[in-house]
Amino acid sequence: MSKQIFFYALKDDLNDIFIPIESAYDIKYTKVGLMDSIPKELNSLLDFEINLNEAVFADWNNNPKFLISPKEDEVIIREVMQKKGGIKYSVDQMKNENSIVLFLGGEYKGEALIAGKVGSISNSDFSITILKEINNIVTKEFTKINGFFVGKKALEKMAYGWRLTTDFNSPKKYDLNALRDI
Repeated sequence: MSKQIFFYALKDDLNDIFIPIESAYDIKYTKVGLMDSIPKELNSLLDFEINLNEAVFADWNNNPKFLISPKEDEVIIREVMQKKGGIKYSVDQMKNENSIVLFLGGEYKGEALIAGKVGSISNSDFSITILKEINNIVTKEFTKINGFFVGKKALEKMAYGWRLTTDFNSPKKYDLNALRDI
């Protein structure tokens, strides 16, 4: 099994994946990145005050990311001194190996869907188990197109002519829509 799963999904599609995972496993979510304050740990993806249908940025690598880890594990948060003074707080998988990372995508500019992905650099039992569970769900519930799994709501957008892309600023010839016919 791959250690990464690439997908196009809207909120309802994400619910198809993560509601069963949240029901079956005691997990928590922590925002990944370099932040001004210590991030909250929440028990459901739906608890975050973000729009799960919307991509914030054009490039999938810049959109919000979440560490998914066992509830009982302490998330290691590093303090990073800033050259101009002050401290930022960093959460990443390098210091939290018993985890996976979810990269969110979503609607962008009312005409495209930015891809998301879930993956891990870890071989921990937790990481492997959760990735297998997610893979089982997306294999059953999503449509596979050229290495990407496309959720039902995302397929509807594709049928309406929306771009499915990893980067809105890249040429359309690299969109999943264009590659589908190859």
